[in-house]
Amino acid sequence: MGLFKALRKFLVLVEVYYQYMLEYRSEIFFWMLSGILPFILMGIWIKLAELGVLEMEGVDFARYFLGVFITQELVSVWVIWEFEASVLNGFLSPLLLNPTIPCGITLGCI
Repeated sequence: MGLFKALRKFLVLVEVYYQYMLEYRSEIFFWMLSGILPFILMGIWIKLAELGVLEMEGVDFARYFLGVFITQELVSVWVIWEFEASVLNGFLSPLLLNPTIPCGITLGCI
């Protein structure tokens, strides 16, 4: 009876950690996809320009989407990651008891 319970617990743990692994890998996939989305769209618009559907040339679209990609990389905001870490580590709880604004403290750390 004890061996059966231990085996059952082990199988549940394996299933849960397998689901964690799948969630992590799908998150990485979507993160990667969102990073290369401007290049995918650039290829579509360049192909349409080559077919003569659009008035602009493919080089113009390449310049535009390259500018979008560089702008996207330069203006990424990481404050939400710091805020989440503060919540998970319990650093934000004492700050909520103070008469100051916690967001001001977070922005001051940047």
